[in-house]
Formats: sequence, C-alpha cells, structure tokens
Amino acid sequence: MPQRKRISIIFAVGLVFLFSSPSLAENTVKTRIASIRFSGIKELKAGDIKMIMDTKFPGWLPFAKKPALDEGILKSDMKNIETYYQSNGYFDASAGYTIMKDKKKAVAKIIIGIIEGRPSLTEKITLSMTGKDKELISTLYGLVTLERGKRFRYELYETSKKNIQDRLKNNGYGTSSVAGKALVNKQAHSVDIEYSVDEGLLQRFGAVTLNGNKSVREKDITAELAFKPGDVFSNTKIDQSRENIFNLSVFRLVSVTPVISSASAIVPINIAMEEGDKRQIRLGLGYATEAKVRTSVQWSRYYLWGRPRTLTLGALYSSIEQNITGTVIQPYFIDRKNSLSVTSALDKEVVPSYTNEKISSQLQVKRNLQNNFSIFTAYNLEVNRPVDLHDTLLSDILTATPGSSYYISSLSAGLNYSFVDNPAYPSHGSTYSLYFEPATFLLGSEVDYFKGVMETHLYGTLFRELIAASRIKIGFIRPNRFTTDIPIFKRFFTGGSYSVRGYGFQQIGPKDPEGNPLGGQYLIEGNIELRFPIKGNFKGVVFVDSGDIYQSSFSFNTYSLNYGVGTGVRYITPIGPLGIDLAFPAENYRNVDLGSYHFYLTIGQGF
Repeated sequence: MPQRKRISIIFAVGLVFLFSSPSLAENTVKTRIASIRFSGIKELKAGDIKMIMDTKFPGWLPFAKKPALDEGILKSDMKNIETYYQSNGYFDASAGYTIMKDKKKAVAKIIIGIIEGRPSLTEKITLSMTGKDKELISTLYGLVTLERGKRFRYELYETSKKNIQDRLKNNGYGTSSVAGKALVNKQAHSVDIEYSVDEGLLQRFGAVTLNGNKSVREKDITAELAFKPGDVFSNTKIDQSRENIFNLSVFRLVSVTPVISSASAIVPINIAMEEGDKRQIRLGLGYATEAKVRTSVQWSRYYLWGRPRTLTLGALYSSIEQNITGTVIQPYFIDRKNSLSVTSALDKEVVPSYTNEKISSQLQVKRNLQNNFSIFTAYNLEVNRPVDLHDTLLSDILTATPGSSYYISSLSAGLNYSFVDNPAYPSHGSTYSLYFEPATFLLGSEVDYFKGVMETHLYGTLFRELIAASRIKIGFIRPNRFTTDIPIFKRFFTGGSYSVRGYGFQQIGPKDPEGNPLGGQYLIEGNIELRFPIKGNFKGVVFVDSGDIYQSSFSFNTYSLNYGVGTGVRYITPIGPLGIDLAFPAENYRNVDLGSYHFYLTIGQGF
C-alpha cells in the first residue's frame, strides 16, 4: 500500500475514534455551575459561608460566564464550612453536597446540605496574672468580649486576647504576653476560656536618639513625639509619633524603634529618618459633562524658611471654573493641635446665567480634635465683579450689575468629620461637614447675609460587594439689614452630574422668562446609590436623586421635589472612578420621563 494512502486511512480512523468515543468527547467539555443552593442553614448567614468558600458562584447577570465545576475544590470547601461552623461554636456541624448534572447542556446544579447541630455556650471565663494588681486584673476582665451563657465564637476569643495584649502594651507593659485556651466539652456543649497573663515590668520611655536628619532641626522632630521621657510606655504613642514625623512631609522614610528589654524598666527610643525632596508637584485630571476636562497643578514647598510650615501654589482650569491660589500653612499655632493658614486666590466662574470674577483672601485657624475630626474658624475678604449677565437679570440692581464690584467681608466657622475605608471608592464609613458664614456691615461688607450648609455622606456594604451610598445636603442664605436680595453669584443652584442627574446643569429651580436659572436662597439635595460588581474593576450603579431650590422660604415636601433616576457604570482607577451615567427625570418620584434623558461622563467620585 502506498505511503500516502496509508497515512490517509490512519487519519480517518483517528477521526472516527475521536467522535465515536463518548468518554473522550465529554472530557473535552467542562461542566459549568448553573446554581449553588444551601439547605439546613438556620443560625449563620449564607453570605458569610460563601465568603470562606473557594468554589466560584455563578453571577446573577444573564451574560456572565458560569464558573467551571471542580469537585476537588468543592470537597475542600466542605471542610472549610465545617471549620467555619466550629469557629462559631458548632463543633458537631457537618457539610456535604449533591451535584445534579445536565450532560446535554454541560451544566450542574449544586445543593450544599449543612447539619448545624447544637451550639456550645461559653461556660467559664478565667484570667490569671503573674502579678497581684487586683485593679489591673479587673480592668482586663472588662476587655473580654465573650459572654457567659452565649454561643462561643473564636473571633471574640481572639479579639479578647488582643484587647488584653493591647491594653498592657499601651499602659507600660511592653514585654507582656497573653496566652489563651478554649476547653471544649462536646458532651455538655460548653466551652471554658482561660487567659494567662505575664505582664512583666512596668516600663517608661527613656532617652530619644535621632539619626538621619540633616537640614531639619532636632527640636522640630521631637516636637512631633506623642510622649516625653519618663512617660509610661505605650505602643500607640510610638505609632502616633511615627505618623506625626512622617506628616512633616520632609522625610522619605521614618522608623521609631523602642529598645525593649524584659530586664529593664526604661525603654530607649531610636528614630531613624531619610530626608526626601522638600518640593513636590502634583497633577490632577478630572472630567464632567458640564465642566469638560478639569485639570489642576499644585506645587508645594515643605519646611519653608527652616521651619515646619508649607507654601502651596496651585492652578485649576475647567470650562466653568478657573483659579490660581496660594496658601501658607503654619502648624502648631498656639498649641500643636492648631494650625494657621493664609490663602489668596483669583477665581473666574462661568455658568449659564452669569460670569463672575473674584479676588479673595482668607485667614483660617483649624483645630484637629482627632485624626479625622476638625473644626475651624476664618475671616474672609473678597471682591466680586460680575462681567456677564443675561439682560433679563439686570432689573434687580442687587442681583449683580456688570462691571460693578461687590466688597464682601465675612467670618466663617464649621467642622469636618471623615471616616471611610477607601476615599476613592468607599464601602463603609461616613463624612459630615457643617459650615456657617455671616457677612456684615460691622466688618465693612457691602452685602449682609447669613449662610449655612450641612452635608453628610453614608456608606455601607449590604451584601458582599453590594454597597449602598447616600448623600444629603441642605443650605440656606438669608439677607440681613439693608440687603434685600442675595447677589446671584452667592445663591444656590442645583441640577447636573454631581447633584440631580435627571436634569441639566443648574436647571432646577426658578428661572427668568428666557429660561435662565435664577438660583435661590434655600437648597436641598439627596442621593441614594446602589453599587454592585460587574467584573474586575468594572462596577455598576443604580440611583435615585432628588433636590430643589427655593427663593424666599424653605418649604420641604417630598412629593414636590425634583427627582431623577438612572443607572451607570464605573471603572475604578487609582485616581478615582471613571463613570458613565444615564439619567431620567421622574415627576412626583414615580412617572419616569424616558423621552427626556441626560448622559454624563465623569472622572472622580461624585459623592
């Protein structure tokens, strides 16, 4: 038989064998997971159990690719589930699974059956110490988060041990150690807890040695220390001192190292530093449908004139805002919790109803009550010059006259609180801000008013990566004395990509006969977003926005507010989310007008 014919026959036989072999054909197709369902869960949460499993769950979106089934991983997950139950006091718990395959569609449904059993309760809690300080023992007992008669939880057992250890190391016992035992009685369904504490010597801070500072004065560094020699030793004060020194912004590296010995009651401190460049340039980029591209540049000079103060020069440009600013910040004004700043700026604001040019200066004193909580008071001086107004707005001379200058002198005060896990894309936490500003003839102001603004943001994770975000903002500005009307450049406006997205920029509220926004003296805005994962850095959102502007009185009514609803997509980047939103107005918060929509593209977190 010729060689070529022989090869053709072998090839044909191979194809017949390949397509006629059911086992081989099946092995080339991966079985995908169509669904996973739990049964038997009574006390714990299915969402928490999912978090400890390595098996991938199918997504709820119809176009999402279903994960491949791996029985080896699934078997391992049963052990993970049993271990998780044991860590929550269910020492008799067991887990198994059933797979129902559809060979034609190459998919499988999985049912995970769990028998929880009876929980074990915490019976006894004992704490022993090498010393005999009864007051200290009583204090440490108060740090145990486990409760007698309640279900044992390993997380609380470990948290209690850490609480005891932290309290000791932050109150002079730098060499202390804590050991623990959890004695399980499966027959009695009880757990006895024993903590053994070796507190060691009561220790105090000793001498401080600096290494690596070249141009920064020693006293400027030691002023940042949260302790003094002779103070009771504390790990927290070590960490705070490191953060304080690093926040001078002149060191590339900072380490604060205690030299701890179980044989000595004195703890010397070694501080090593590496100085960096005292000059820094930052570039910023953002985008919003109304402002278009928003660019900024900032130059900072730290440790100015041989002292811990900062000079910052900045510039910003967008289609609706341009400014140049200069700020000098002097920390430790009167005491170390206060800072003094002086800011001067040139601004230009270009919005639908007017264009305003402003020169301003501010002298501000800020006090940090905590790392994330501060209050401030300031004196503000500004000269506003409206250079462009629609003709229909000129009837009221106090609204703003083109070419005229408005001299405003005011005081301001407020507070800021912020505690979020990730400023670029928060999943839990909150922020609060409060601002008051009286402008008065007693300070030489040509316009008298009292202004107040309150704003809060709340974030929380509802389930896995499903995040709820909300915002509410309320503002008012009232004319005083001989001022009968608030100039238009001081009024409130709303509507657009960062307020009520179902409406155009500043298009909510009173308008003149030609449709130009007039603004108002009272403002309310509210937003609710649900943020959910799509894939990787892509996130989805659905939202409801609301808001309104009132000219002469605040008449809040949920039924009469302007509402907007919509959906969008976010791509999370290091500089913040890149977002696309599609929003519709909704009259009386129910009737969605699909024929009128607004499309927004943004860079940065809206709220």
